[in-house]
Amino acid sequence: MVFDASTKIPEGVLSSSLISLGRFDECINIRDITFKNGTFHGKHCLASLTLAMFEQLPLKIAVCLPSSCGTRDFVAFVKNMAALNQLEVLNVDVLEHECHTKDSPELEPEDWAAVGILIFFGILVVLSTGYDIFSKAEQRSKILQAFSICSNGKKLLATSSSGQTLHAIHGIRFLSIAWVVMGHRYTDALYAPTQNAVQFMQELVSDWKNVGITNATLSVDTFFVLSGVLVSYVFFKRIPKTNSFNIPMFYIHRYLRLTPPLAMMMLLASTLLRYSGSGPLWETLSRDQSNFCRDNWWAALLYVQNYVDPMRECIGQSWYLAVDMQLHWLSPLVLIPLWKWPKIGAVLMGLLALGGIIGTYFVAYNNEMRASLLTQTTEQSNVMMKEYYFPTYTRFLPYLIGIGAGYLLVQAKRRNQVHQMSTLMVLGLWLISASLMLLALCAVQIFQDSGYEYEPIGSSVYIALNRPVWGLGVAIMIYLCCLDHGGYVNRLLSWEWFQPLSKLSYSIYLTHIALQLSQYGSARAVEYVSGHTLFPQFLGDMVLSLAFAVGLSLVFEAPFIVLENELLGEKKTEETAGNSRSAKTVA
Repeated sequence: MVFDASTKIPEGVLSSSLISLGRFDECINIRDITFKNGTFHGKHCLASLTLAMFEQLPLKIAVCLPSSCGTRDFVAFVKNMAALNQLEVLNVDVLEHECHTKDSPELEPEDWAAVGILIFFGILVVLSTGYDIFSKAEQRSKILQAFSICSNGKKLLATSSSGQTLHAIHGIRFLSIAWVVMGHRYTDALYAPTQNAVQFMQELVSDWKNVGITNATLSVDTFFVLSGVLVSYVFFKRIPKTNSFNIPMFYIHRYLRLTPPLAMMMLLASTLLRYSGSGPLWETLSRDQSNFCRDNWWAALLYVQNYVDPMRECIGQSWYLAVDMQLHWLSPLVLIPLWKWPKIGAVLMGLLALGGIIGTYFVAYNNEMRASLLTQTTEQSNVMMKEYYFPTYTRFLPYLIGIGAGYLLVQAKRRNQVHQMSTLMVLGLWLISASLMLLALCAVQIFQDSGYEYEPIGSSVYIALNRPVWGLGVAIMIYLCCLDHGGYVNRLLSWEWFQPLSKLSYSIYLTHIALQLSQYGSARAVEYVSGHTLFPQFLGDMVLSLAFAVGLSLVFEAPFIVLENELLGEKKTEETAGNSRSAKTVA
């Protein structure tokens, strides 16, 4: 049984089938085998082989041996097996955390603490919901109702037709988070146990019809635009009413809106998540996530994790939150000049935009970055992520464009210019918007073509202009839709049921990668990936993410919004209602 559960040198190595998982369950279910006055159980380990014929691509195989064997025994067994198959092995690695038995792991103190916290919030939900349902008081306490599933559920499902709400933003937000989930499903398939990862990626990047997948990171820039629009729109709607700007509350409000759901996901990722599944790859994936959270939790909660050990982030996709928060901190440097001295503010924005483009160009040029992440080696990709993808100074332009769009929206509505645009102007703006977005989306294919040879200036120009061009196209679309010049596009994006779905976008963003990694970690067999397999998996991701997002939102997001409003005395308006779950989302 031990031999039967082990990998025999697998077929398809020449076509990039570089992992074989053996028979995980058959191996660990071997129990109490008596041998030489002792007993042993099955122990399933993954071994990495560096073969002479594939020095750059190690082969990962499964080995099932008695639990009494140590890593040296596994290494010796693998070398003997390779010799029998006439393979020249340069190196063999067997890591202890990649070995599994059926013994149930015991909860550690921090795991019990996480269980206690979950029980505490569960009790709060039960008591608050009970108070909401059974209290007969004429004016019930909103604080005591804060954790009520009934009240929060009604708010989640509520829709608004108010003219103050930017309805199209709800559709853009939900469709963009779906784009994020789909992009992660396709690109993260590279880290899953697959037969054809290299071949699949080559086919993916070579076909221009896949630009929606290979350039899916533009969805991030859509959220930066949304953040900028909403921050600017709310700011300039409030300023005439108050003629003041409370900077401390501006920061506190944002921090309290984002942090509770993030903190709960960090707690789960560092503790209980590793007990929620099993498989040959489970320990590796869950262990890495747990260690990253334990080491860098403070950087995540301070929203600086895009600079502090960025390749070991707790909740990997939360780099976006750090950038978005930092841009929120810096936004008064643009908002206040636009308010006090509009012309100076406009000049300042122009200079920042020019500086951002030039700076990004030189970052790309000096680091010899290729235009597409998917056409680089692992080392090149890591450099690009750290020097360009994560830093705020290379990602702020779409946010800045959003601030400008929000300002223009308020000015247009204030001057009753909503219906004063000519048909020719509307058509011209729609043509510009569509052209800019198509250009930004499709131009990457030039650099992904199999015949393309790296050319630093062209690649650097693309990297510097790609995201602001996309952001400008999205901003023009938002501007037209919110001024009732969106036609059928606006009708689609303003569909009322996008409103509750968009309220869940932040929670979808926080949960979806954990669900995808759980599937990869639980895999018992190597998969053949293609568009026909990944798209249905993406649809499943959306359904499961929505289900988990509802729970995270009702228990850890909505209640803290109520508590903040009540304890800090914020009056709810249509604008703040629309902004309370604003662009807190993305990749």
